[in-house]
Amino acid sequence: MLSNAAKSRPGSATDEARDGLPSAHAMRAFTPLSRLTHAAMHGLRPHMLMYDVEPGTIIFSTGDNDDWAFFLVEGAVTLSNAEHVCVVKAGDVEALSSHVPRRETATVNEKSKLLRVPLSLLDMLSAPGEAGGYAVEEIDAEDTLLDNALMFQILSDYQSNKISIPSLPEVVLRIRQAVADPDVDIALVERLVAADPGVAARLV
Repeated sequence: MLSNAAKSRPGSATDEARDGLPSAHAMRAFTPLSRLTHAAMHGLRPHMLMYDVEPGTIIFSTGDNDDWAFFLVEGAVTLSNAEHVCVVKAGDVEALSSHVPRRETATVNEKSKLLRVPLSLLDMLSAPGEAGGYAVEEIDAEDTLLDNALMFQILSDYQSNKISIPSLPEVVLRIRQAVADPDVDIALVERLVAADPGVAARLV
């Protein structure tokens, strides 16, 4: 029987049984999931999906421009294009294809099980500290569960265009400087305002 601590701990066996996904330990066999921090893995988990696929199913086709990373948990898949054909079997730690647009068509050979992960979110989380010069510090998911969930909700809303990023302060500063300068004509101010739809909308 699980203790109360185990029942409430993020990534615990109860969480794994409830969402039908492999354990965090099992998912770390895949690259780049192996590079994720505990907090990142916990935050990514609600966006993952594991499902069964039948023989003959096309997972993606050459030229597709989707935003998914597919990992083969069970079974076998053929990757093919005009130049080559290869068979990927369960146990391969890499995603079926890391290139978008897709360079191959992926066809299921036998009854298989796939783990699907949002590619853009995975790329962001698997390269901490490399984008934009930000320093990223690992945090304890148990202590910051609410903050972590909020971060992923904001990212998800931004990717689905449910929220927009505020206007850059530089735009507002340039408008204020232009208005304060007696030698600047109104046409320049109009151009500065028109260049930022967010500022223009608020002024209207």
